Amino acid sequence: MEAPAAAELSQSTPPGNRPLLPLVATLAGLAWAWRLLLLGGRAQGQLSWLDPRGFLVDLWIALLLSALVRGRPRFACALALGWTTLNFAIFQHVDVLGVLPNPHHGAFLGDATFVSSSLDGLRFLPLFALALGAGAYAAYRAAAAARAAPQRPLLLALGVLGLLLLWAPVQPQLAAWRQTHALATLPDLFRSAPELTLSDDPALLARVEAAFSPDLSGAPRTRPATTRSKPRNVLLLVFERLCAGYTRRGQQAQGLDYRVQVEQLERLAGEHLFFPNYFSHQAQSNRGLYALLAGDFPHLRTATAKMTEVTTGARERAAFLPRTLRAAGYRTLFLEATPLHFMGMGQFMRQIGFQEVEDGSAIPAPHARGGWGVDDASLLEWSGERIAELERSEQPWFMTVFSAGTHHPYLIPDADFHADEDDFARSFHYLDRAIGALLERLEREGVLKDTLVLVTCDESAGLSSALEEQTERLDKNWGFLLAITPEGWRGDEPMPCGQADLALSVLDYLGLEEEARAFSGRSVFRRYAEPRDLFLANTYTRQVAVFAREGTLVVCDEQLTLSASRAFDPQALLRLGEARPAPPQA
Repeated sequence: MEAPAAAELSQSTPPGNRPLLPLVATLAGLAWAWRLLLLGGRAQGQLSWLDPRGFLVDLWIALLLSALVRGRPRFACALALGWTTLNFAIFQHVDVLGVLPNPHHGAFLGDATFVSSSLDGLRFLPLFALALGAGAYAAYRAAAAARAAPQRPLLLALGVLGLLLLWAPVQPQLAAWRQTHALATLPDLFRSAPELTLSDDPALLARVEAAFSPDLSGAPRTRPATTRSKPRNVLLLVFERLCAGYTRRGQQAQGLDYRVQVEQLERLAGEHLFFPNYFSHQAQSNRGLYALLAGDFPHLRTATAKMTEVTTGARERAAFLPRTLRAAGYRTLFLEATPLHFMGMGQFMRQIGFQEVEDGSAIPAPHARGGWGVDDASLLEWSGERIAELERSEQPWFMTVFSAGTHHPYLIPDADFHADEDDFARSFHYLDRAIGALLERLEREGVLKDTLVLVTCDESAGLSSALEEQTERLDKNWGFLLAITPEGWRGDEPMPCGQADLALSVLDYLGLEEEARAFSGRSVFRRYAEPRDLFLANTYTRQVAVFAREGTLVVCDEQLTLSASRAFDPQALLRLGEARPAPPQA
């Protein structure tokens, strides 16, 4: 009689009285698995730094989700699918960029080029498929089993853990992705940035105005006499995410060390004019290219990109580098690897004065095509062909080339090329070789005798590290600038400079000083006696910073809350010193 009685008792016991623990464990585990992968990858195996706060945030969200789906197995199944996909997407974003996704960038999910290119580079797809299936099944069973489980312990755990997380705030010395979850940042969408109100102090007002005004007060470099019958040509080479830290010369200038070291750019930096303190003002290509060609700062806080504002008519601006050079008699050409519709790049380039605008589809037989367009070698080989056509005319020309092969998922046709390194490093070695080949061709064909070549970047990937302080994350703004001049100028130029300086610098170099006064910044081809303020931002890390002329780096979040204030070396801006009080700001 004991066995039947036990069976009867088991059947009469509601299965919903089983604890909620399996449901909570399932939802928490679907987030923890990807967090552990990131710790093992980006933290380079430093699992002693488990950053419990991040795991606790995942647990708090799992508790909240469990309260929503308890006793609703179908809903739990669907939620587990979405929750797994979200955490997989966060993993991919942090794996590539080192930061949590910014909800303000969600509009890119509606762009076919962005989505298809991103899908090409997904990692751990079999694990993702396993997590989807197992997670949905486990959540369904656990939610059904927890139908009648008491809710009070769950709510109590939510409250206690929430208070604990409030008591243990995010630590600025650790990367944010290690301490929180993307869902926890959603309230930022509903926080409006404070209005900027300027001080009425005349000295501070003059200081702010000076930072965003043209400055040609520096002493120009001496130019040798010339008998040229036409003005210099200008070739602007913009390479995706290039950083001076990928050369030994750049690393030595800042006192840093990094695994990626490219050969051709290292050689060129030693033979020409190199700027180890050159910075991008923002992240994302549309913001960087706008700064380069408009000679203007992008929005320093996350907002619609100024490039988009120009194409939609929300922003009116007369001064753009290609428009100014076209008015001065130049033929203007823009060539990029990526489809022109992405970010509205093609429309913008036509509006600002480029007569000819092409993308990788114009290249008849590239070595490889990917979601972001053609590979870098194909782009630069085709650029050489177009330059040869331009050279057959007596008209001076301005050509801008924008690559994409060093953007994730990295387009490298030869699977054996630098096979002992990861794809990130391989892509920059591949780009480096292509740059060397193009410049050798231009020198062989005599183009460099009357052409200013500027090698720079749209944004910077910086140096990967999992334990960076917020101030040191500014290596993600550390860009690359190399000037190859017919005059043969060479050496390291330590003057701090940024993307917004380039348009004015080109016009100053060409002797078009009056036209240059419509742009912002200082000329990189002049030497200035006094330092200035240099503003930077990063829409991914949601930081705004200024290298103040007193030698103090001030870092804030986008709500303008001070994060850090540190001394820096004016000759090497990433050499950070002791903490300092923030200088007065307008």
